[in-house]
Amino acid sequence: MHIIDSHVHTQAVANYHDAALRLLEHMDNHGISSMIVSDLGDNWKPFPDSKTIHIANLRLKEFSLANQEKVHYLVYINPLLSDWIEEFNSHKDTAIGVKLWISLRQENDFSLDKSIEVLKMAAKYDLPVLIHVFETTDPLLFGSIGIDGIIELATKVTNCTIIAAHSCGSWRRAIKRCHEFPSNIYFDISGSYPERTMVSSLVSCFGADRILYGSDAPGRSFGSQLHKVIDGQLTFSQQEKILYKNAKKIFKLKDNLPNNKTKRLPQKKFADLDVDNFCFVGNCPWFDHNVTVDDLVLKLKENDINTAYVASLDAITASDKLTSNKLFQKATLKYKEICPLAVVDLNNIEEAYKQIEEINNFAGIWISPYLHNYQLNFDLYKDFFLKCSQLGINIFINVALSDDRFRYSQLKTTIIEEQDIIEFAKKAPKNKYVIQGARNHEQLSLLLPENFFLEYSKLSDGEYAAEDFAGNVQRLCRGTEYPFRSYSCVDDVLLGKV
Repeated sequence: MHIIDSHVHTQAVANYHDAALRLLEHMDNHGISSMIVSDLGDNWKPFPDSKTIHIANLRLKEFSLANQEKVHYLVYINPLLSDWIEEFNSHKDTAIGVKLWISLRQENDFSLDKSIEVLKMAAKYDLPVLIHVFETTDPLLFGSIGIDGIIELATKVTNCTIIAAHSCGSWRRAIKRCHEFPSNIYFDISGSYPERTMVSSLVSCFGADRILYGSDAPGRSFGSQLHKVIDGQLTFSQQEKILYKNAKKIFKLKDNLPNNKTKRLPQKKFADLDVDNFCFVGNCPWFDHNVTVDDLVLKLKENDINTAYVASLDAITASDKLTSNKLFQKATLKYKEICPLAVVDLNNIEEAYKQIEEINNFAGIWISPYLHNYQLNFDLYKDFFLKCSQLGINIFINVALSDDRFRYSQLKTTIIEEQDIIEFAKKAPKNKYVIQGARNHEQLSLLLPENFFLEYSKLSDGEYAAEDFAGNVQRLCRGTEYPFRSYSCVDDVLLGKV
């Protein structure tokens, strides 16, 4: 099956040409036939000037022409510049579409009039327009648009084919407003957390004919975004449409797509692949994932997992965590594969102590300063961590779950930085600590003591993250983040299977 990546960016680095070739090599090695690229200029300024725009489009044009059929490009336009028409005209015969990013609304009245002019020009030349739409829990960046904006643009210029990049960011919000979207809006799936149900949910709402595969590489990995499509929830026909047929039609690409190579680059070797250090069962009102103990055990067997350290989603929000944890533990007793973790909230330190006093038959405790909204500060909870050390209770520390940008609006979270983890580790007593959801694996793997381990799920998210990793591999351990991610998503990417 051919694959067309509808959303890729070249990097504004010192050696632009070499960086572009590296991206091309990775595209080939993932079995991607063609990629559609835009260049957002040096430093990715939200409101770029004419010179920045001109240089970015010109160098990308040269790269595209040197790699015809494999690389196609979108001309990047800032509608607020007075000379945007000149830039458009200089690329209208070689670019296959238009890219609009953040500079969409006028500063004086917040109107989209200038952007509408660009859409009308694109429609005149039958060029589709890829527009950055990234609605999150927090307010929109100034100049950018969310769901209201993309609907307004598509309604004002009905003869323009518009692709809402990133499926509007908060794709759940887009689905809730499904019937408001005009038929000239399509959706690429790029750039977001590779959530298990994302693409199948979009297909159920909008139909497979309106969904395009895109990665946002190299910021996101080709593989993690591909996994959204190929995780088994779609038919072969639906996958074909999303992976290449829709893009081929919309961007009017030739039938003779290049052949796929699918020769992955050598990957790092990780230990203990039969152990999962980051997965859940149950249900939680903050998320719409629900998985039973039986469901998880089946997934473990399918993926050759012999041991899984598991926390209960129900216990995360339960007012009586002690009872909730015990019910979860009881449900796992017949499964030797599951090592249950007791959810502990240090905001209620009295209950936390009660938990560890009654922690018989648990494999450890699970704390989340991120979700329960407190600082990972050893001094604040010194006595508690000392007690855990004395009792030999392993501690799993969750510093991120899913994607904070799209968190439940009423959920108050605390962002845990790498330095917070490092400072905590300097004082933490002897024990086994597993950090879940960390990002800067390289720095942490070099600075943390030997009794601290990092589950590696987010190492699969950036295209070069695992390849460039030069830290201590022994510090890393397997983590899947199931059921938020597809069970095989992380390892298929890190081990070069997709």
